[in-house]
Amino acid sequence: MKTVLITGGSEGLGAALAEVYARQGYDLILNARHADRLTDVRWRLSGRYGVRVEVLPLDLARPGAAEQLYQQAGALHMDIRILVNNAGMGSSGISWETDVAKEEREVLLNDVALMSLTKLFLKDMVQQGCGQILNIGSTAAFQAGPYAACYYASKAFVVRYTEAVAREAKGTGVKVQCFCPGPVRTGFFAKAGSKARGPILSASQAAEEAVRLSQSSRVILIPGMSSRLMLAAPQKLRVAVLARLKKPQ
Repeated sequence: MKTVLITGGSEGLGAALAEVYARQGYDLILNARHADRLTDVRWRLSGRYGVRVEVLPLDLARPGAAEQLYQQAGALHMDIRILVNNAGMGSSGISWETDVAKEEREVLLNDVALMSLTKLFLKDMVQQGCGQILNIGSTAAFQAGPYAACYYASKAFVVRYTEAVAREAKGTGVKVQCFCPGPVRTGFFAKAGSKARGPILSASQAAEEAVRLSQSSRVILIPGMSSRLMLAAPQKLRVAVLARLKKPQ
C-alpha cells in the first residue's frame, strides 16, 4: 500500500493532512514530539478509514533527528511515496530581545530538518523513478517579517530550497513542491506568541487545498485569491504594513 509520511502530524495542519490522505486510502507514518497526541490521531484515522497508521515520536529540532527518523521509517518497510515536511514552529518579538535558543531550534526544525529529510527521501524516490515531496511554506516567505524575523526568513529558505531542488529533480519522475498558505487556524500563533490577521483558513480547508493543488505541476502552491492579491502588492509596502501590525505594544 502506498504510504505518506507527515512530520508535525499530531495536530493542526499535519493532522488535517493525515485525514485527507487517509480518506484517499493511503497508509500513514506520522511524526511529532508528543507520543500521546500521535496515538490519538493514529487510532482515530485507522478506525475511521481502515488504513495502517504508524507513529514515530521524535523531536526534529534536535541535531541528527532527521537521519534518525529516516532510519526508523525505513525499518517499517512501508512504500513511502509522499513525504510532507510540515513540522514547524514560530516566534515573535524584537529580534535582539527574543530567546536565542528558541530561534536556533526554530531554524533547526523549519529548515535543517526539512532539508535533511528532503535529501534523504528524495534520493530513494529518484532511484525508484517516482514520488512526491510537499514542503509546507507560508506566504511569510515572500517578504521580510519585522517582529517575526526568524520565522519569515526560515520560510524564505523553504521556498527557495524547494524551487532549486524541484528544478534538479525535473525529469526524474519525482515532484517537489511547496505549499504556501496564509494564516491557518491552528495553535501555531498562540505558541509563537502572535496573532493571526487577515483572511484565515481552517486546518481542514488548508489541508484539502494543499492536496488538491499538489496534483498540479506547479512548484509553488498558494491557495486563495486573497493571498495571491496580497503578494501582488509591492514588497516594501507589505513589510511596512507588517511592521505596524506586529510591533509590540
